Amino acid sequence: MLAPDEIELQENRRRYATLFLSNVLGRADVVIKPDLVDCVADALARTEELDNPNRDEWGNWEDKFSERAAAGKEPGPWLDEQILRSVDAMAPLDRPEPRWPEGRRFALCLTHDVDGVSSRNHGRRFLRRLSRVVRASGPKQFAAFQALGSLYRLASGIAQPDRLGRFEEWTKLEASHGFRSTWYFLPSDYKRVHVYDMDYTYDDVVTFAGSEMRVSRMMKAIHEAGGEIGLHGSYLSASDATLLANQRRQVEGAVGQPVRSIRQHYLRYDARHTPAAQAKAGFQSDSTQGFNTTIGCRAGTCFPYRVWDHETDSATDVLEIPMNIMDVALLRISSGNAEKALTRAIEFMDRVAELGGCLTLNWHPNLIDRQPFLKMYEVLLQEAAARKAWGCSAIELTDWWNARERRINRVVPA
Repeated sequence: MLAPDEIELQENRRRYATLFLSNVLGRADVVIKPDLVDCVADALARTEELDNPNRDEWGNWEDKFSERAAAGKEPGPWLDEQILRSVDAMAPLDRPEPRWPEGRRFALCLTHDVDGVSSRNHGRRFLRRLSRVVRASGPKQFAAFQALGSLYRLASGIAQPDRLGRFEEWTKLEASHGFRSTWYFLPSDYKRVHVYDMDYTYDDVVTFAGSEMRVSRMMKAIHEAGGEIGLHGSYLSASDATLLANQRRQVEGAVGQPVRSIRQHYLRYDARHTPAAQAKAGFQSDSTQGFNTTIGCRAGTCFPYRVWDHETDSATDVLEIPMNIMDVALLRISSGNAEKALTRAIEFMDRVAELGGCLTLNWHPNLIDRQPFLKMYEVLLQEAAARKAWGCSAIELTDWWNARERRINRVVPA
């Protein structure tokens, strides 16, 4: 027998899950068995992550800790497949709400975590890294090793061109298919710093589109070309609304535009506390819920969903855009073989396309000088375009999904 407060929580979570189901199916008259609704609520609220304390060395939840992994099952869009099987008997709507613009088969959300901006500036980076040996949290030997690396590259790379000064190649590839992307930049100043944080500032000089400019100017240029600039929240910010708000203001000051999207550095995400921190800091979308070591769907879905706040036992306004494929993780599970990696990624793309969901890619622009990262990205964009994907940024997807939700539920904006 449930207590009254437990009944109220269950009802709130069922409404939360039903709204997600309505958004996936494009109809407000969803009738699903309660056990499936409860399964959806548990998956989206990441109840398993609260119940299971296992974490990796960075404090992250990974697929290897999940019940599905223990049963030998991969982390695909299992929840979506279960949902769509369960509604086969529902009467079709005459005009269901289109899932994506222009009748596109699926969405392709393109994102970049900007962990580095230049292969130069090693003098300034050496001093920053050296200071972290003293003032940063985390293993000091890591900070010392990084400082020595900067000193070596300073001595060996004098007068060398900027190997990373080709960020515009990513935007050119995307634009060639009519796609746009989100670029998540780290803060320039750290109120609390960890040795795993990166060390560029917005005053550093980079090469972009053949010209030297400050990082802040490059951020503006990417925005002016149609890209979105978001925040890559620092290592210690994942549960700290004050830090996130400060870092958000830094990015806004650099680009001169509101910052609405976030992804946490190292994909650090505490299902109990991160939702509240991000909501309080004013973000509208997050794309952290993914894996560092494999590809797939952390919550079993490739569709966007509202983030559940366990501190208030309610849904937030933050829209989660699940991150499915990250470049380094894809290569890792493919033993570094680019051909195998592409085969895996395209197979996953086809699975998402069949469901009509959203495939979110995370490609690091600072790996442009390493093979085969750029070429892999180019092939994936070509394959997505051939499959009639809607290539979009995180905030484009957020705005579309929010407006679509209002249409489904006949909600008139205030």
